[in-house]
Amino acid sequence: MTKTAHVWAPLNRPELALLDEISDLIRREEWRYPDALNSVRHGPTMLITCDYGGMHRAARYETLAFLVADLAFVWLWNEFRQSIRTKFLSDGRRLSYKQLGDRKRAQAVVPFLRASNTIPGLLLVCAVDKRCLPLLSEPLPAANESQIRLGAWKTAPFERLTRVGLLGAMLIAAMSAPGQNVFWFTDQDAIAPNVARLREATALMAHYVGHLCPHTLGHLRFGTTECDDGTLQLEDLTTLPDMAAGAVSELFSQVHGFNGIAASSMMLAAPATLPKKARMLAGWLADRPRPPHPLRKLLVLVEDRGNATHKTSLVRLETDQLLPEFDWRPEVQDYMSDKLVIPSH
Repeated sequence: MTKTAHVWAPLNRPELALLDEISDLIRREEWRYPDALNSVRHGPTMLITCDYGGMHRAARYETLAFLVADLAFVWLWNEFRQSIRTKFLSDGRRLSYKQLGDRKRAQAVVPFLRASNTIPGLLLVCAVDKRCLPLLSEPLPAANESQIRLGAWKTAPFERLTRVGLLGAMLIAAMSAPGQNVFWFTDQDAIAPNVARLREATALMAHYVGHLCPHTLGHLRFGTTECDDGTLQLEDLTTLPDMAAGAVSELFSQVHGFNGIAASSMMLAAPATLPKKARMLAGWLADRPRPPHPLRKLLVLVEDRGNATHKTSLVRLETDQLLPEFDWRPEVQDYMSDKLVIPSH
């Protein structure tokens, strides 16, 4: 029997508590379902984009979402993306969860999500009960206690930065190859609002990666969507975690409000009150055809159980049928037919 090569390299760091729990949870998922993950180790550069949701007071969960991809193999998505932008978003407007009420964005979002299923990689969404956030954060250190020179950070943005950094470094440690470059981008917001904060955030990300990653990487670059070269490719890659984080935050908060209990580890139906955009994105996150899309999706839930206890689990969003709206394969067949050149006799 041929031994299956596992994609996920677990941290095996019990002292990291919740971070190690999440890593081990994903390890066990891959052991149960060997196609749960798609390797991003083949090309020279791993790409990570990230965003978060649930910042408003009414949200019960903060969501942190990460897209991990092999940069060498996003070319097909990029061709589809350019076509979608030409058809629906030729004025350069950005897709984002908050702005999906806009008519043109609403027309573009389903083709965009369908095309994104062609990206070989992983979309990981971690939904953390806000009472559990200290378990995945580091406190803002005093000026003379930090290993990294920090400016006048406010507590909430700094702690959010540490959550992004720890989870992102976990993904790099688990999925990168020795010598591989890592390009890591986030939206330009409270964790990297200006050049000075970005420089400090970069130093913190490098610190976490150096602490967690067991092998030597190539170049590590951390930046914001302001680095986009004008094609909006980087903006669009960051849109995926933005939309996933927004939808999952709203979904889980509504499930809790509807049932009066925490979101379950198996969710079969969303509340009828869930906004249309969140329902649509939940369908995209749930869609699991056989064989699976190149873009795998995992949803981790951290629930507060009271008495200083918590539960970490994987949520399976299920649909009663496959969603043809998100099936990219007919378009790929048409695309390849157009590209095929039949030699003349």
